[in-house]
Amino acid sequence: MLRRIAFLATLSLRLLHNLLTTWWFGLSGWGLPSTMLGSLFFFFMAWNLHLIVNMEGRRTVLGTSLGRDAFDGALWAFVGYHAVLLAMDFFAWSVLGGVPVYFLWGCVDLAIFGTAWLASWIGDDGELSLP
Repeated sequence: MLRRIAFLATLSLRLLHNLLTTWWFGLSGWGLPSTMLGSLFFFFMAWNLHLIVNMEGRRTVLGTSLGRDAFDGALWAFVGYHAVLLAMDFFAWSVLGGVPVYFLWGCVDLAIFGTAWLASWIGDDGELSLP
């Protein structure tokens, strides 16, 4: 249940970020590309988070065995990262013009993708845990 709450919280914060970005770029003439890319990345992140939420079993990464608890921690870390970056968005858009924070959003996107990639590996028990 807590996994699904983290999933929904991350997606809610991501949706708020996408709406604010669309509004910000809509004022400058980049509204359509911003909306299309925001929608694409929203669904891409939703799919990656879905893979993490549905992961079962254990995965061995560089000799370290990671279980559901490690992936639960990653989900909650993503909630925290999204909350901090969303707060930084308000500062960056009001003071810096919005550019510096996009690099950090890209890093979080890559971290989510990497975690989903690990979650999609065949488990230590030899079975694929994804539906």
